[in-house]
Amino acid sequence: MHAFEVSVPSFIPVYAGYPATATITIQNTGDKSDWFSISAIGTTGNWVFVKYENDVISSINIGPHESKNLTLFISVPKAVYPGAYQLSLNINGQNETKSNTIIIYVSLKHPVYIDSVQMSCGECEKSIDINYRIRNLYSEDFSGTLKVSVGNMDKSIPVKVNSISSADFSATFSLENMASGKYSAVASLYDASGALLESNTKEFEVKEISNISFEKKIDDFILFKKVSVFATNYGNHPETASFEVEPVKSIFEIYSGPLMVSGDSKWVIGEAQLQQRESASVEYFIISIQNIIILVVLIIVLIYLYREFFSVKIEKTVIEKVLPSGDKRITVVLSFVSKMRSVDGVLVRDIVPSSLKLAPEFQSVKPVIRKLDEGTELVWRIGTLPAGEERILHYTIEMPQSVIGKVLLPRAIFRGKINEKKVYGFSNHVTIFGTPLSEVKYMQVKVAK
Repeated sequence: MHAFEVSVPSFIPVYAGYPATATITIQNTGDKSDWFSISAIGTTGNWVFVKYENDVISSINIGPHESKNLTLFISVPKAVYPGAYQLSLNINGQNETKSNTIIIYVSLKHPVYIDSVQMSCGECEKSIDINYRIRNLYSEDFSGTLKVSVGNMDKSIPVKVNSISSADFSATFSLENMASGKYSAVASLYDASGALLESNTKEFEVKEISNISFEKKIDDFILFKKVSVFATNYGNHPETASFEVEPVKSIFEIYSGPLMVSGDSKWVIGEAQLQQRESASVEYFIISIQNIIILVVLIIVLIYLYREFFSVKIEKTVIEKVLPSGDKRITVVLSFVSKMRSVDGVLVRDIVPSSLKLAPEFQSVKPVIRKLDEGTELVWRIGTLPAGEERILHYTIEMPQSVIGKVLLPRAIFRGKINEKKVYGFSNHVTIFGTPLSEVKYMQVKVAK
C-alpha cells in the first residue's frame, strides 16, 4: 500500500531581497518505499527551491513508515512590493498528489534599498564604472549617502530619491595602480542619521596587463658615449625586463659594458625583475677609436706648437777641434729663450761627465763649479730673462785621446718662475766621439788585486 502525509507551513514571512527558509516534512505511511517529487506552481515558484541535507532536489525516495525533513528556501527579489503572495507546492507520490498552499508574506526590511548594480570596465585596464540603482518605496523623499569601496579607494555619493521611485548613481575608480586579480566593490547605503540600511558586494577581475617602457639617454663625451637604458614596469603585475640594444658593427667603435646574449640583430645586455611602477637601468659605453686618434694627433700638434712658440726652450750644441796632440777641444754652447713671457730667477745647470776635463777659460758668464761623483756641475744664475730674448752660454771641455768610443753629454736644465709658478726646460742630449775602437793599438787594463 502507498500512502503519505505532508506537513507544510501555511504562512511564511520574508523580507524582499533577503533569503528565508521553512521546513517541509514528508512521511511515508505506506508499507513500501516510494519516490516523491516536489514542484512549485505559479510565478512565486521561481522564488523557491528545495534542499535535502546539502543537495538541491526535485524528488526524494522515502522508505516505508519513514519521514524526512526537507528545507524550503525562499528568495524574494528586492523589486517585489510588500504584500501576500500565494505559492502552490505539489507533492506527488506513487498514487496521489497533495497540493499545499503557502502564503508568502513579503515585507520590506528597508523601504530604501540598492535595487541593482551594473559594472562597466571593458578589459578592466584603466578604470571601472559602477552604476547603482536605488529604489525608494517610502511615501516620502529619501536623502542619504552611498559609500563605495574598491580596494583601498573610497567614495561617498550623496543620494536623493523621490518617494515611490528610483534613481541611478555612479562611481568611477582608477585601476592603473592596481595589481591584476579579483576585487570586490562594496557599497553601503546610509540614511541621513548615518544608520546603515544595506550593503552590497559585487566582484570583478582586473586582467593582467604587460607594459614595460624603455627609454634611452645618451651622454656624448669626446672619446666615448655613455648610454643609459631605463626600463619601467607600467603594467599591473611583476614582469622581467630584457634590455636589448643594436649591435656595434662599426670598426671605429668599441662596445664596453655588460653583455648577456650577442647576435647579429640584437644584443641582450641585462635583465631585471620589475614590480609595478618599479624601474631599473643598465649602462654601457661606446668608445670612439676615430676620436681617440684625432685627439692623440691634436695633442702631439699642440705639444709641438707649445714647445716651438710658447714654452721655454733650451738647446745644447757642440763645436769640436782636434789638437795636434790628438786630443779634442770641444766648445759646448747652451742657448735658451722664453718665447712668450719673461722668466724670473733663471738658473741653468749642466754637468760635464767625469771622463772629460773642464777647461778653465769661459767665453761668457762664468758658472759656479762643483765637483760631483758623476762629473763636474756647472750652475749659472741668470736672473730675469725677458720674453723673446735669447741668451747663450759657453764652456769648453777637453777630451783626451785616451777616451775611446762615444760619450753622451747629459741634458742641460733650465729653471725659473713665471708669475711665481715654476717652469722647467730640458735641452737635448749630445753625443761626442773619442778615438774609434778600430784605431786603438793597445789598451791599458788595470786589474784589481
